[in-house]
Amino acid sequence: MKPDSPQVANETSPAVQVAVGAPHPLRVLSPRALRDPCGGQGVDADGVIVANGPEGPVGSLCIHSSNAAVLFTRVDFSMTISYNEHGRSDSASKSARSGQAQTVRLALDFSTTFQGGVSQIGLSYSLTNGQSGSKSFGGRITGENPTKDMVKNKCGSVPMAVLAYLLSGFRQFDAHGSAFVTKRLGQTCFGLLAIPSPTAAQIWNWKSNIERGEQLYQEAHTSALAYPQEMRDAGHKVDDFDRKQLALETYQRFGTSRSYWVPGVQGWIPSPAGGAFAEGCLKVEQDVRAGNPPAGWD
Repeated sequence: MKPDSPQVANETSPAVQVAVGAPHPLRVLSPRALRDPCGGQGVDADGVIVANGPEGPVGSLCIHSSNAAVLFTRVDFSMTISYNEHGRSDSASKSARSGQAQTVRLALDFSTTFQGGVSQIGLSYSLTNGQSGSKSFGGRITGENPTKDMVKNKCGSVPMAVLAYLLSGFRQFDAHGSAFVTKRLGQTCFGLLAIPSPTAAQIWNWKSNIERGEQLYQEAHTSALAYPQEMRDAGHKVDDFDRKQLALETYQRFGTSRSYWVPGVQGWIPSPAGGAFAEGCLKVEQDVRAGNPPAGWD
């Protein structure tokens, strides 16, 4: 190197560092770790860290000129995260540019566009001595499951926790940190509450997934409450549901979008289409309330 040329982050372009902080659910897979010239913390290769923010990944760049007489005139830093599995086509991008400085620190905050998947990071810079450089490299942002207690606390009720247990085994992500998927309602569903047609946040943010599941559960509960009057308006002689009947109807509507009960000659009878989903949910709920939860609950 020329005597007046700066040492730019171990003389190469940056790569990616793991910095996982549970319970935040995203991390970046990365290779080896070397010294960060801007702070001494462990980084992978030369100065870019992709770590967990409070609500999503944050890409942080630190790049330094070792020669105070040679400054960066600009540094451009960009990151794109894409998820194209299971019929999805989700993408989020951020970029930042610095002004003139000897040490440049830039951050790309994805907290408002929560996203995991394949990441592509780009860096380019120019210096006052005419030197310039650029590099792009990739990684993968994957998910880290919350604990079962965290899920149950967020669910806030036994029925919601029962659904998370039966639909996903309390998992937002699979063993590889990818989105946990299952087939329900004739389509691919995602996460703890097996959400159909989710937003990207509902795939990668377990709290958002539960919140959407709660909305769907309340919709199922509201429609179950209204169902007896709808049947009476149609000429059937049926009573309002008791507590057990209402629980079965709500579970069945959430899990299958069908009714558990249909009007019979002398009141409600189970639908000929079957109600195994609702019956399984109610059995787990009763066991949990009785202090005898099923295997894998705790």
